[in-house]
Amino acid sequence: MRGVALLALLIVALADAPRAAQDQEAAARLRAYVAAYEAEIGTVIAEEEFVQFIRGATGVRRRRLVSDVAFLRLPGDLDWIGHRSVRVVDGRSVGRDAPSLADLLLNEGADVRARARAIAAENAQYNLGYPRTINLPTLPLDLLHPRRQASFDMTADGTERVGGRMLVRLTFLEHAPGSIIAASPTAFNRAEVRAWVDPETGALRRAHVRLRAPGPSRIENQVTVSFEPDAALGCLVPVKMSEVFYFSGYGSGEATYRNFRRFGTAARIVPPPESSP
Repeated sequence: MRGVALLALLIVALADAPRAAQDQEAAARLRAYVAAYEAEIGTVIAEEEFVQFIRGATGVRRRRLVSDVAFLRLPGDLDWIGHRSVRVVDGRSVGRDAPSLADLLLNEGADVRARARAIAAENAQYNLGYPRTINLPTLPLDLLHPRRQASFDMTADGTERVGGRMLVRLTFLEHAPGSIIAASPTAFNRAEVRAWVDPETGALRRAHVRLRAPGPSRIENQVTVSFEPDAALGCLVPVKMSEVFYFSGYGSGEATYRNFRRFGTAARIVPPPESSP
């Protein structure tokens, strides 16, 4: 009986070996796709409509933001989180004291990162709840980039048919306690990314990010992004993003994206080679 049990385990292991190799190949193709996609979508701007809610003891609060979002990474940055420029809050146009997104795209120089930080800080204030910059569709792309590979362990989670395509589900869990997304000046969230991947091309069609707060708290932020083809651009683009957050109650939001176009500048802002210090 013992020999039969060992033989059964061996048969299962042999059957799982090709599947494990396929999953690793899908993960490698995903990383290659994200690295190439960064340059492809790095010249794209879209219009975002973002509706946010907080449900608390005193009732429901609602906010509607209309913004321009640029999907780019700045020189020398290790982060690729996109840049939001809010134009309308609850139907009213907003003024701005910080540099605009156009200023960032049309100019370059020593202070480009300072301008980017000013844009991020100013526009984060318009979020319902606490200011945050993680609720952008580039969040999973940054976490899945090859430069982050050493920070995550990958496990496979089977397959699922989405939009007529059979996709591989892969889960990437950041090593404890986390080191990428700050929760405070002294602590980090721990990220988990579940990715729905085309096994042939490595294309990311859906991603679900969970950010686990440090310490005994079980509060999580969640961001889910769906990607669909855009015929005019000839690539996949984020068409929908949803988030879950907590701020004096349960918060949620859903953003949709349209009017995708490429920007052209006299001085393109591009990321440095990966070998740069």
